[in-house]
Amino acid sequence: YYVILGNGTAGFNAAKAIRERDKTGTVILISEEPYRTYNRPMLTKTLLADFEPSQLLIHDEAWYQEKNILNLTDLHAAKLLIDEKEVVLSNGDHLRYDKLILATGAECFIPPIAGADQEGVLALRRIEDVHKLNQRLPKVKQAVIGGGVLGLEAAWELSRHASVTVLELAPQLMGRQLDVAASSMLEESIRLAGINTQTNVSIQAIEGNQGQVSGVRLADGTFYPAELVLISCGIKANTSLAIEAGIECGR
Repeated sequence: YYVILGNGTAGFNAAKAIRERDKTGTVILISEEPYRTYNRPMLTKTLLADFEPSQLLIHDEAWYQEKNILNLTDLHAAKLLIDEKEVVLSNGDHLRYDKLILATGAECFIPPIAGADQEGVLALRRIEDVHKLNQRLPKVKQAVIGGGVLGLEAAWELSRHASVTVLELAPQLMGRQLDVAASSMLEESIRLAGINTQTNVSIQAIEGNQGQVSGVRLADGTFYPAELVLISCGIKANTSLAIEAGIECGR
């Protein structure tokens, strides 16, 4: 029995590779989302688009049946019983395994910014996040977006619908991926596209009115009004399940 927790790219490819080497072992792929493995980088490309989740799937149901891979959706592991070689699922079921693969991925990192819990403050990580954003779009005239890679892609798409401001805490855009010269070229291209960009900013708070976001205030007092604030500040690995089970984790 092979049990794989997480059906993102890592979990999916683990299941595929196991089946290529073992034609008879039971392979169970568990997803906390209600969908089979889909193309997550396409999420920013589907903004403003009327799409069905099935259009993002890497393979349809027939592929899983052909490979004899059982894909359990809308479930997650609540606890790992390492000594018993069991996974306790969110529905209370106990699932035994011979080999367990943790491919639980990561979530968007939400900085401890005051007001980040208001309606209209979103992060893009799942299909549901895109649905929430699209539902809110008719009310959006101004948007403030973080300067991460997904944030920049979203800014490009949303600039066709609203006035967009990109606020980046670092001194330059995509500092991990680009040198200073390339980052400057990117920033110039973004500005030529009509997107306001501010780097090296310090955000004081996300402000709102009766629980609905109204804009972002910087430490220097500058206020950017917005009906939508999209946080793009990197990701944080989902390690809590492993840590609770006593597994040593690095990053």
